[in-house]
Amino acid sequence: MQTLPTLGITGLDPAADGLAAGAVYLVASETPLIARALLFGNLPHGGDRPLLCVSRADPTLQANTARLDERLRVGSATLLAPQQQTHDRLIPLERQLAELARYRHRLQPASGPIVVALDEADNYLPLDHSAMAQRALEHCRRWAAETGHTLLLVFAAQRLDLPQLALLSQLGANCAGLAFGQQSWQGYYTWQVEHWQGEESLTMPTPFPLKLGSDGLLQVDTTPDSEQASSRTASDRQRVLATRSSLPDSTTPSQHWQLFDTRAALLEAAQTAVAATVLLDAADSGELPEAIRHLRQHCGKQLKILVREVGNNRLRHSDEQLLLSLGANAVLPAELGLTSMLSLVGSLQQAVYQGRLDGETGLFEAASRPESDRGYLPPARFVASVSATVERSRLIGIQNVLIGLRPAPGADPLDMLRLCHFKRAGDLCTADNDHVYLFLFACRDTDVDTALRHLFRLPVGELFVGELRNPDPDSIRLALDQLRGQNGFASLPDLSDAIAGQPAVAPTPRATTPLNKPSFTAPTPAPLQRRPPTPREA
Repeated sequence: MQTLPTLGITGLDPAADGLAAGAVYLVASETPLIARALLFGNLPHGGDRPLLCVSRADPTLQANTARLDERLRVGSATLLAPQQQTHDRLIPLERQLAELARYRHRLQPASGPIVVALDEADNYLPLDHSAMAQRALEHCRRWAAETGHTLLLVFAAQRLDLPQLALLSQLGANCAGLAFGQQSWQGYYTWQVEHWQGEESLTMPTPFPLKLGSDGLLQVDTTPDSEQASSRTASDRQRVLATRSSLPDSTTPSQHWQLFDTRAALLEAAQTAVAATVLLDAADSGELPEAIRHLRQHCGKQLKILVREVGNNRLRHSDEQLLLSLGANAVLPAELGLTSMLSLVGSLQQAVYQGRLDGETGLFEAASRPESDRGYLPPARFVASVSATVERSRLIGIQNVLIGLRPAPGADPLDMLRLCHFKRAGDLCTADNDHVYLFLFACRDTDVDTALRHLFRLPVGELFVGELRNPDPDSIRLALDQLRGQNGFASLPDLSDAIAGQPAVAPTPRATTPLNKPSFTAPTPAPLQRRPPTPREA
Protein backbone atom coordinates (compact mmCIF):
# COMPACT_ATOMS: atom_id res chain seq x y z
CA MET A 1 0.00 0.00 0.00
CA GLN A 2 1.41 3.37 -0.99
CA THR A 3 1.97 5.71 1.94
CA LEU A 4 -0.15 8.86 1.84
CA PRO A 5 1.34 12.32 2.22
CA THR A 6 0.48 13.84 5.59
CA LEU A 7 0.11 17.13 7.41
CA GLY A 8 3.52 16.45 8.89
CA ILE A 9 2.42 16.93 12.53
CA THR A 10 4.57 14.60 14.63
CA GLY A 11 2.57 12.36 16.96
CA LEU A 12 -0.79 12.90 15.29
CA ASP A 13 -2.96 9.81 14.85
CA PRO A 14 -2.38 8.49 11.27
CA ALA A 15 -6.14 8.44 10.81
CA ALA A 16 -6.16 12.23 11.35
CA ASP A 17 -3.00 13.06 9.41
CA GLY A 18 -3.07 11.50 5.93
CA LEU A 19 -4.00 13.39 2.75
CA ALA A 20 -5.68 11.20 0.14
CA ALA A 21 -5.34 11.91 -3.58
CA GLY A 22 -8.40 13.46 -5.20
CA ALA A 23 -9.80 14.66 -1.86
CA VAL A 24 -10.60 18.04 -0.27
CA TYR A 25 -9.74 18.86 3.36
CA LEU A 26 -10.77 21.93 5.36
CA VAL A 27 -8.70 23.42 8.18
CA ALA A 28 -9.68 26.54 10.17
CA SER A 29 -6.98 28.21 12.25
CA GLU A 30 -7.83 30.97 14.73
CA THR A 31 -4.25 32.28 14.81
CA PRO A 32 -1.82 32.94 11.93
CA LEU A 33 0.89 31.10 13.89
CA ILE A 34 -0.81 27.73 13.34
CA ALA A 35 -1.40 28.35 9.64
CA ARG A 36 2.15 29.59 9.06
CA ALA A 37 3.75 26.66 10.90
CA LEU A 38 1.52 24.18 9.05
CA LEU A 39 2.11 25.61 5.56
CA PHE A 40 5.82 26.44 5.70
CA GLY A 41 7.03 24.05 8.38
CA ASN A 42 4.99 20.86 8.79
CA LEU A 43 3.55 20.28 5.29
CA PRO A 44 6.99 20.18 3.62
CA HIS A 45 7.87 17.36 6.04
CA GLY A 46 4.68 15.44 5.23
CA GLY A 47 6.09 13.20 2.48
CA ASP A 48 7.60 13.58 -0.97
CA ARG A 49 4.50 14.30 -3.03
CA PRO A 50 4.91 17.63 -4.90
CA LEU A 51 3.59 20.58 -2.91
CA LEU A 52 2.05 23.79 -4.29
CA CYS A 53 1.41 26.37 -1.55
CA VAL A 54 -0.54 29.60 -2.15
CA SER A 55 -0.24 32.18 0.63
CA ARG A 56 0.30 35.89 1.20
CA ALA A 57 2.08 35.14 4.50
CA ASP A 58 5.82 35.70 4.80
CA PRO A 59 7.65 32.32 4.95
CA THR A 60 10.69 33.92 6.56
CA LEU A 61 8.68 34.49 9.77
CA GLN A 62 8.58 30.71 10.25
CA ALA A 63 11.38 29.66 12.59
CA ASN A 64 12.47 26.62 10.58
CA THR A 65 12.16 26.41 6.80
CA ALA A 66 15.09 24.10 6.14
CA ARG A 67 12.92 21.37 4.64
CA LEU A 68 10.96 23.90 2.57
CA ASP A 69 14.23 25.44 1.36
CA GLU A 70 15.43 22.02 0.22
CA ARG A 71 12.19 21.19 -1.57
CA LEU A 72 12.17 24.56 -3.35
CA ARG A 73 15.76 23.91 -4.45
CA VAL A 74 15.05 20.49 -5.98
CA GLY A 75 11.72 21.59 -7.48
CA SER A 76 9.34 19.41 -5.44
CA ALA A 77 7.62 22.48 -3.95
CA THR A 78 6.54 25.89 -5.22
CA LEU A 79 5.28 28.95 -3.36
CA LEU A 80 2.78 31.31 -5.00
CA ALA A 81 1.51 34.63 -3.66
CA PRO A 82 -1.99 35.77 -4.70
CA GLN A 83 -2.37 39.43 -5.53
CA GLN A 84 -3.87 41.62 -2.80
CA GLN A 85 -7.66 41.42 -2.75
CA THR A 86 -10.26 43.37 -0.85
CA HIS A 87 -12.49 41.44 1.54
CA ASP A 88 -15.65 42.57 -0.23
CA ARG A 89 -14.63 40.96 -3.53
CA LEU A 90 -13.92 37.25 -3.52
CA ILE A 91 -11.39 35.72 -5.90
CA PRO A 92 -13.17 33.67 -8.63
CA LEU A 93 -12.50 30.12 -7.47
CA GLU A 94 -12.98 28.29 -10.77
CA ARG A 95 -10.42 30.49 -12.54
CA GLN A 96 -7.94 30.17 -9.70
CA LEU A 97 -8.06 26.37 -9.60
CA ALA A 98 -7.63 26.18 -13.36
CA GLU A 99 -4.62 28.48 -13.13
CA LEU A 100 -3.12 26.47 -10.26
CA ALA A 101 -3.41 23.27 -12.31
CA ARG A 102 -1.21 24.87 -14.97
CA TYR A 103 1.61 25.22 -12.42
CA ARG A 104 1.88 21.41 -12.26
CA HIS A 105 4.67 21.35 -14.85
CA ARG A 106 6.95 23.32 -12.51
CA LEU A 107 7.05 20.53 -9.94
CA GLN A 108 9.13 17.36 -9.78
CA PRO A 109 8.41 14.59 -10.47
CA ALA A 110 6.70 15.83 -13.61
CA SER A 111 3.59 13.63 -13.39
CA GLY A 112 1.18 12.32 -10.80
CA PRO A 113 -1.00 13.94 -8.12
CA ILE A 114 0.17 16.89 -6.05
CA VAL A 115 -0.87 18.56 -2.78
CA VAL A 116 -2.32 22.08 -3.23
CA ALA A 117 -2.55 24.15 -0.03
CA LEU A 118 -4.66 27.31 -0.37
CA ASP A 119 -4.22 29.75 2.52
CA GLU A 120 -6.92 32.29 3.51
CA ALA A 121 -9.52 30.16 1.76
CA ASP A 122 -12.23 32.48 3.12
CA ASN A 123 -11.15 34.79 0.27
CA TYR A 124 -12.32 32.10 -2.17
CA LEU A 125 -15.47 30.61 -0.59
CA PRO A 126 -18.37 33.07 -0.02
CA LEU A 127 -19.24 32.00 3.54
CA ASP A 128 -21.83 34.79 3.77
CA HIS A 129 -23.94 32.95 1.16
CA SER A 130 -24.73 29.32 1.91
CA ALA A 131 -25.85 28.27 -1.59
CA MET A 132 -22.91 29.97 -3.32
CA ALA A 133 -20.44 28.46 -0.85
CA GLN A 134 -21.88 24.98 -1.41
CA ARG A 135 -21.55 25.37 -5.19
CA ALA A 136 -17.97 26.63 -4.87
CA LEU A 137 -16.98 23.74 -2.60
CA GLU A 138 -18.66 21.25 -4.93
CA HIS A 139 -16.49 22.65 -7.74
CA CYS A 140 -13.44 22.08 -5.52
CA ARG A 141 -14.44 18.46 -4.97
CA ARG A 142 -14.98 17.86 -8.70
CA TRP A 143 -11.66 19.54 -9.52
CA ALA A 144 -9.79 17.37 -7.00
CA ALA A 145 -11.49 14.17 -8.20
CA GLU A 146 -10.83 14.93 -11.89
CA THR A 147 -7.18 15.97 -11.46
CA GLY A 148 -6.31 13.50 -8.68
CA HIS A 149 -4.77 16.35 -6.68
CA THR A 150 -5.28 16.84 -2.94
CA LEU A 151 -6.75 20.25 -2.05
CA LEU A 152 -6.15 21.60 1.47
CA LEU A 153 -8.19 24.75 2.19
CA VAL A 154 -6.87 26.72 5.18
CA PHE A 155 -9.32 29.28 6.63
CA ALA A 156 -8.47 32.24 8.89
CA ALA A 157 -11.01 31.48 11.62
CA GLN A 158 -10.29 34.76 13.44
CA ARG A 159 -11.88 36.61 10.51
CA LEU A 160 -15.09 34.54 10.57
CA ASP A 161 -18.17 35.23 12.65
CA LEU A 162 -20.26 32.52 14.28
CA PRO A 163 -22.72 31.99 11.38
CA GLN A 164 -19.78 31.67 8.97
CA LEU A 165 -18.07 29.14 11.25
CA ALA A 166 -21.33 27.20 11.52
CA LEU A 167 -21.61 27.11 7.72
CA LEU A 168 -17.99 25.98 7.47
CA SER A 169 -18.78 23.08 9.79
CA GLN A 170 -21.73 22.10 7.58
CA LEU A 171 -19.62 22.28 4.42
CA GLY A 172 -16.87 20.22 6.02
CA ALA A 173 -19.24 17.31 6.51
CA ASN A 174 -19.07 16.67 2.73
CA CYS A 175 -15.27 16.80 2.56
CA ALA A 176 -12.60 14.22 3.35
CA GLY A 177 -11.59 16.04 6.53
CA LEU A 178 -12.36 18.99 8.80
CA ALA A 179 -10.18 20.29 11.64
CA PHE A 180 -10.04 23.43 13.79
CA GLY A 181 -6.83 24.83 15.28
CA GLN A 182 -7.23 26.90 18.45
CA GLN A 183 -4.77 28.53 20.81
CA SER A 184 -5.22 27.29 24.37
CA TRP A 185 -2.13 29.01 25.82
CA GLN A 186 0.90 30.80 24.48
CA GLY A 187 2.76 28.20 22.41
CA TYR A 188 0.10 25.53 23.07
CA TYR A 189 -2.86 24.70 20.85
CA THR A 190 -5.77 22.32 20.38
CA TRP A 191 -6.23 20.51 17.06
CA GLN A 192 -9.93 19.58 17.03
CA VAL A 193 -10.52 16.99 14.30
CA GLU A 194 -14.22 16.65 13.49
CA HIS A 195 -13.61 13.82 10.99
CA TRP A 196 -10.73 12.80 8.73
CA GLN A 197 -9.93 10.30 6.01
CA GLY A 198 -6.27 9.36 6.33
CA GLU A 199 -4.62 5.96 6.32
CA GLU A 200 -7.78 4.99 8.21
CA SER A 201 -10.99 6.89 8.99
CA LEU A 202 -11.53 9.06 12.05
CA THR A 203 -15.29 9.55 12.35
CA MET A 204 -15.74 10.95 15.88
CA PRO A 205 -14.69 14.49 16.96
CA THR A 206 -11.29 14.14 18.59
CA PRO A 207 -9.10 16.86 20.17
CA PHE A 208 -5.30 16.64 20.01
CA PRO A 209 -3.12 18.91 22.19
CA LEU A 210 -0.39 20.58 20.12
CA LYS A 211 2.65 22.68 20.88
CA LEU A 212 5.38 24.38 18.91
CA GLY A 213 8.50 22.27 19.25
CA SER A 214 12.03 23.62 19.56
CA ASP A 215 12.33 23.21 15.78
CA GLY A 216 9.38 25.56 15.22
CA LEU A 217 7.09 22.76 13.98
CA LEU A 218 3.71 21.74 15.34
CA GLN A 219 3.74 18.47 17.25
CA VAL A 220 1.40 16.59 19.57
CA ASP A 221 2.01 17.55 23.20
CA THR A 222 2.52 14.35 25.18
CA THR A 223 3.08 16.12 28.52
CA PRO A 224 0.53 14.93 31.10
CA ASP A 225 -2.13 17.59 31.59
CA SER A 226 -2.76 18.25 35.26
CA GLU A 227 -6.00 20.00 34.40
CA GLN A 228 -8.07 17.05 33.26
CA ALA A 229 -11.74 17.54 32.36
CA SER A 230 -14.20 16.81 35.11
CA SER A 231 -14.90 13.11 35.55
CA ARG A 232 -18.38 13.71 36.95
CA THR A 233 -21.34 12.38 35.01
CA ALA A 234 -22.59 15.06 32.61
CA SER A 235 -26.32 14.43 32.98
CA ASP A 236 -27.23 18.13 32.57
CA ARG A 237 -25.92 18.57 29.03
CA GLN A 238 -29.24 19.88 27.69
CA ARG A 239 -29.80 22.31 30.55
CA VAL A 240 -29.43 26.04 29.81
CA LEU A 241 -29.20 28.68 32.54
CA ALA A 242 -29.64 32.26 31.29
CA THR A 243 -30.29 35.77 32.51
CA ARG A 244 -33.58 37.18 31.26
CA SER A 245 -31.88 40.17 29.67
CA SER A 246 -29.74 37.86 27.50
CA LEU A 247 -32.85 36.92 25.47
CA PRO A 248 -34.61 39.39 23.16
CA ASP A 249 -38.07 39.01 24.70
CA SER A 250 -37.24 37.08 27.90
CA THR A 251 -39.36 34.13 26.81
CA THR A 252 -38.33 30.63 27.81
CA PRO A 253 -37.36 28.80 24.58
CA SER A 254 -37.94 25.28 25.92
CA GLN A 255 -38.39 23.23 29.08
CA HIS A 256 -34.61 22.81 29.33
CA TRP A 257 -34.11 26.56 29.80
CA GLN A 258 -34.15 28.26 33.18
CA LEU A 259 -34.20 32.08 33.33
CA PHE A 260 -32.93 34.24 36.18
CA ASP A 261 -33.67 37.88 36.97
CA THR A 262 -30.13 38.60 38.17
CA ARG A 263 -26.65 37.37 37.38
CA ALA A 264 -26.04 36.60 41.05
CA ALA A 265 -29.01 34.20 41.12
CA LEU A 266 -27.79 32.48 37.96
CA LEU A 267 -24.24 32.06 39.31
CA GLU A 268 -25.57 30.52 42.51
CA ALA A 269 -27.70 28.02 40.56
CA ALA A 270 -24.75 27.12 38.31
CA GLN A 271 -22.54 25.94 41.18
CA THR A 272 -23.65 22.32 40.68
CA ALA A 273 -23.58 22.37 36.85
CA VAL A 274 -21.27 20.01 34.98
CA ALA A 275 -21.96 20.17 31.23
CA ALA A 276 -24.85 22.65 31.12
CA THR A 277 -24.79 25.91 29.17
CA VAL A 278 -24.62 29.23 31.01
CA LEU A 279 -25.76 32.27 29.00
CA LEU A 280 -24.74 35.63 30.47
CA ASP A 281 -25.52 39.11 29.20
CA ALA A 282 -22.78 41.69 28.69
CA ALA A 283 -24.30 44.32 30.99
CA ASP A 284 -22.03 45.28 33.91
CA SER A 285 -19.11 43.90 31.95
CA GLY A 286 -16.70 44.89 34.71
CA GLU A 287 -17.96 41.99 36.84
CA LEU A 288 -17.91 39.44 34.01
CA PRO A 289 -14.22 38.39 34.09
CA GLU A 290 -14.28 37.24 37.71
CA ALA A 291 -17.68 35.55 37.27
CA ILE A 292 -16.46 33.58 34.26
CA ARG A 293 -13.16 32.64 35.89
CA HIS A 294 -15.00 31.35 38.97
CA LEU A 295 -17.49 29.33 36.91
CA ARG A 296 -14.78 27.72 34.80
CA GLN A 297 -12.51 26.77 37.69
CA HIS A 298 -15.36 25.55 39.88
CA CYS A 299 -17.38 23.61 37.28
CA GLY A 300 -14.66 22.31 34.94
CA LYS A 301 -14.18 22.11 31.19
CA GLN A 302 -17.48 20.54 30.16
CA LEU A 303 -19.50 23.60 31.17
CA LYS A 304 -20.41 25.90 28.26
CA ILE A 305 -20.16 29.61 29.05
CA LEU A 306 -21.61 32.04 26.51
CA VAL A 307 -21.74 35.84 26.76
CA ARG A 308 -24.30 37.74 24.69
CA GLU A 309 -24.05 41.43 23.86
CA VAL A 310 -27.36 43.23 24.44
CA GLY A 311 -28.47 46.66 23.28
CA ASN A 312 -25.54 49.07 23.27
CA ASN A 313 -23.41 47.00 25.63
CA ARG A 314 -20.81 46.10 23.00
CA LEU A 315 -17.47 44.57 23.94
CA ARG A 316 -14.15 45.62 22.48
CA HIS A 317 -12.05 42.89 20.92
CA SER A 318 -9.69 43.11 23.92
CA ASP A 319 -12.61 42.55 26.33
CA GLU A 320 -13.78 39.55 24.30
CA GLN A 321 -10.30 38.01 24.39
CA LEU A 322 -10.12 38.54 28.14
CA LEU A 323 -13.40 36.67 28.67
CA LEU A 324 -12.35 33.86 26.29
CA SER A 325 -8.99 33.52 28.07
CA LEU A 326 -10.69 33.24 31.47
CA GLY A 327 -13.06 30.49 30.37
CA ALA A 328 -15.85 31.68 28.07
CA ASN A 329 -16.57 29.45 25.06
CA ALA A 330 -17.91 32.26 22.86
CA VAL A 331 -19.09 35.86 22.79
CA LEU A 332 -22.30 36.32 20.80
CA PRO A 333 -22.92 39.61 18.99
CA ALA A 334 -26.15 41.50 19.63
CA GLU A 335 -27.04 41.15 15.94
CA LEU A 336 -27.32 37.37 16.28
CA GLY A 337 -31.02 36.52 16.10
CA LEU A 338 -32.83 34.26 18.52
CA THR A 339 -33.16 31.38 16.04
CA SER A 340 -29.45 31.44 15.22
CA MET A 341 -28.56 31.69 18.90
CA LEU A 342 -30.70 28.69 19.82
CA SER A 343 -29.09 26.70 16.99
CA LEU A 344 -25.64 27.65 18.25
CA VAL A 345 -26.48 26.67 21.83
CA GLY A 346 -27.65 23.27 20.58
CA SER A 347 -24.54 22.72 18.47
CA LEU A 348 -22.26 23.36 21.48
CA GLN A 349 -23.76 20.67 23.72
CA GLN A 350 -20.85 18.30 23.08
CA ALA A 351 -18.17 21.00 23.29
CA VAL A 352 -15.35 20.80 25.84
CA TYR A 353 -13.40 23.93 26.81
CA GLN A 354 -9.85 23.59 25.47
CA GLY A 355 -8.11 26.30 27.50
CA ARG A 356 -6.25 25.92 30.77
CA LEU A 357 -7.89 26.42 34.15
CA ASP A 358 -5.10 28.29 35.90
CA GLY A 359 -5.61 31.76 34.43
CA GLU A 360 -4.79 34.76 36.63
CA THR A 361 -7.57 37.34 36.35
CA GLY A 362 -5.33 40.27 37.24
CA LEU A 363 -2.62 39.29 34.76
CA PHE A 364 -5.14 38.77 31.95
CA GLU A 365 -6.93 42.02 32.71
CA ALA A 366 -3.62 43.89 32.48
CA ALA A 367 -3.02 42.26 29.09
CA SER A 368 -6.43 43.42 27.86
CA ARG A 369 -5.90 47.10 28.73
CA PRO A 370 -4.53 49.53 26.13
CA GLU A 371 -1.90 52.15 26.83
CA SER A 372 -3.33 55.39 28.22
CA ASP A 373 -1.74 57.33 25.33
CA ARG A 374 -3.59 57.92 22.09
CA GLY A 375 -2.69 59.70 18.87
CA TYR A 376 0.79 60.91 17.96
CA LEU A 377 3.94 59.79 19.75
CA PRO A 378 7.53 60.65 18.73
CA PRO A 379 9.14 57.70 16.87
CA ALA A 380 11.21 56.35 19.77
CA ARG A 381 8.26 56.46 22.21
CA PHE A 382 5.98 54.96 19.56
CA VAL A 383 8.28 51.96 19.03
CA ALA A 384 8.67 51.39 22.77
CA SER A 385 4.95 51.74 23.50
CA VAL A 386 3.82 49.49 20.63
CA SER A 387 6.42 46.83 21.48
CA ALA A 388 5.29 46.70 25.11
CA THR A 389 1.60 46.60 24.16
CA VAL A 390 2.04 43.80 21.62
CA GLU A 391 4.03 41.61 24.00
CA ARG A 392 1.57 42.18 26.84
CA SER A 393 -1.57 41.59 24.77
CA ARG A 394 -0.06 38.48 23.13
CA LEU A 395 -0.81 36.64 26.38
CA ILE A 396 -4.55 36.49 25.65
CA GLY A 397 -4.43 36.49 21.85
CA ILE A 398 -5.48 40.10 21.19
CA GLN A 399 -5.14 41.03 17.53
CA ASN A 400 -3.39 44.35 16.87
CA VAL A 401 -2.46 45.90 13.54
CA LEU A 402 0.51 48.07 12.55
CA ILE A 403 0.03 49.90 9.24
CA GLY A 404 2.64 51.74 7.19
CA LEU A 405 1.25 54.35 4.76
CA ARG A 406 3.05 56.41 2.10
CA PRO A 407 1.40 59.82 1.51
CA ALA A 408 0.19 60.75 -1.96
CA PRO A 409 2.39 63.05 -4.10
CA GLY A 410 2.15 66.64 -2.93
CA ALA A 411 1.66 65.66 0.72
CA ASP A 412 4.11 64.73 3.46
CA PRO A 413 3.68 62.66 6.64
CA LEU A 414 3.03 65.79 8.74
CA ASP A 415 0.03 66.69 6.54
CA MET A 416 -1.42 63.22 7.05
CA LEU A 417 -0.85 63.21 10.81
CA ARG A 418 -2.85 66.43 11.09
CA LEU A 419 -5.78 64.65 9.44
CA CYS A 420 -5.89 61.82 12.01
CA HIS A 421 -8.67 61.87 14.62
CA PHE A 422 -7.98 59.38 17.42
CA LYS A 423 -10.72 58.54 19.93
CA ARG A 424 -9.68 55.16 21.37
CA ALA A 425 -6.98 54.83 24.01
CA GLY A 426 -4.10 52.74 22.70
CA ASP A 427 -4.47 53.80 19.04
CA LEU A 428 -1.18 55.49 18.15
CA CYS A 429 0.64 57.05 15.23
CA THR A 430 4.09 58.38 14.31
CA ALA A 431 6.06 59.18 11.15
CA ASP A 432 9.51 59.09 9.61
CA ASN A 433 10.58 61.10 6.58
CA ASP A 434 8.46 59.11 4.11
CA HIS A 435 5.74 57.17 5.92
CA VAL A 436 2.97 57.45 8.46
CA TYR A 437 2.71 54.54 10.91
CA LEU A 438 -0.57 53.66 12.63
CA PHE A 439 -0.97 51.19 15.49
CA LEU A 440 -4.55 50.05 16.09
CA PHE A 441 -4.96 48.30 19.44
CA ALA A 442 -7.36 45.34 19.61
CA CYS A 443 -8.34 45.70 15.96
CA ARG A 444 -9.11 42.67 13.82
CA ASP A 445 -7.79 42.57 10.27
CA THR A 446 -11.36 42.65 8.97
CA ASP A 447 -12.06 45.90 10.85
CA VAL A 448 -9.05 47.85 9.58
CA ASP A 449 -10.81 49.49 6.62
CA THR A 450 -13.61 50.75 8.88
CA ALA A 451 -11.09 52.03 11.42
CA LEU A 452 -9.16 53.92 8.74
CA ARG A 453 -12.35 55.61 7.53
CA HIS A 454 -13.06 56.78 11.07
CA LEU A 455 -9.49 58.00 11.59
CA PHE A 456 -9.20 60.08 8.42
CA ARG A 457 -12.83 60.80 7.39
CA LEU A 458 -11.56 61.00 3.81
CA PRO A 459 -10.98 58.19 1.28
CA VAL A 460 -7.68 56.58 2.25
CA GLY A 461 -7.01 55.80 -1.42
CA GLU A 462 -6.81 59.53 -2.13
CA LEU A 463 -4.50 60.28 0.79
CA PHE A 464 -1.95 57.48 0.37
CA VAL A 465 -0.34 55.60 -2.51
CA GLY A 466 1.01 52.62 -0.58
CA GLU A 467 -0.09 50.52 2.40
CA LEU A 468 1.56 47.67 4.30
CA ARG A 469 -0.37 45.90 7.07
CA ASN A 470 1.25 43.84 9.82
CA PRO A 471 -1.58 41.93 11.56
CA ASP A 472 0.27 39.61 13.96
CA PRO A 473 2.87 40.03 16.74
CA ASP A 474 5.84 38.64 14.80
CA SER A 475 5.33 40.81 11.72
CA ILE A 476 4.74 43.87 13.94
CA ARG A 477 8.01 43.22 15.75
CA LEU A 478 9.90 42.92 12.46
CA ALA A 479 8.33 46.14 11.15
CA LEU A 480 9.30 47.98 14.34
CA ASP A 481 12.86 46.64 14.05
CA GLN A 482 13.05 47.99 10.51
CA LEU A 483 11.71 51.39 11.59
CA ARG A 484 14.12 51.59 14.53
CA GLY A 485 17.05 50.36 12.42
CA GLN A 486 16.80 52.92 9.60
CA ASN A 487 19.55 55.51 9.23
CA GLY A 488 18.81 58.68 11.12
CA PHE A 489 16.08 57.18 13.32
CA ALA A 490 17.47 58.83 16.47
CA SER A 491 17.31 62.25 14.82
CA LEU A 492 13.72 62.02 13.53
CA PRO A 493 11.85 65.11 14.78
CA ASP A 494 9.12 65.27 17.40
CA LEU A 495 6.12 66.60 15.46
CA SER A 496 3.83 67.10 18.46
CA ASP A 497 3.91 70.92 18.37
CA ALA A 498 3.65 71.05 14.56
CA ILE A 499 0.55 68.80 14.58
CA ALA A 500 -1.17 70.86 17.26
CA GLY A 501 -0.26 74.25 15.76
CA GLN A 502 -1.74 74.14 12.25
CA PRO A 503 -4.97 72.73 10.74
CA ALA A 504 -4.79 69.91 8.23
CA VAL A 505 -5.11 70.39 4.47
CA ALA A 506 -6.08 67.31 2.43
CA PRO A 507 -4.15 66.65 -0.79
CA THR A 508 -5.84 67.03 -4.16
CA PRO A 509 -7.36 63.69 -5.30
CA ARG A 510 -5.41 61.97 -8.05
CA ALA A 511 -6.73 60.05 -11.04
CA THR A 512 -5.68 56.43 -10.92
CA THR A 513 -5.53 53.77 -13.60
CA PRO A 514 -6.29 50.16 -12.63
CA LEU A 515 -3.53 47.71 -13.31
CA ASN A 516 -4.07 44.29 -14.86
CA LYS A 517 -2.02 41.79 -12.89
CA PRO A 518 -1.78 38.00 -12.91
CA SER A 519 -3.48 36.18 -10.09
CA PHE A 520 -0.28 34.76 -8.62
CA THR A 521 3.37 35.68 -8.48
CA ALA A 522 6.00 33.00 -8.06
CA PRO A 523 9.22 33.66 -6.11
CA THR A 524 12.60 32.74 -7.53
CA PRO A 525 13.46 29.12 -6.68
CA ALA A 526 16.22 30.12 -4.25
CA PRO A 527 16.39 29.21 -0.55
CA LEU A 528 14.49 31.56 1.72
CA GLN A 529 16.67 34.34 3.06
CA ARG A 530 16.12 35.30 6.68
CA ARG A 531 17.84 38.10 8.49
CA PRO A 532 20.54 37.00 10.98
CA PRO A 533 19.34 36.93 14.59
CA THR A 534 20.17 39.88 16.80
CA PRO A 535 22.01 39.16 20.10
CA ARG A 536 18.68 39.52 21.89
CA GLU A 537 17.07 36.83 19.73
CA ALA A 538 20.01 34.45 19.54
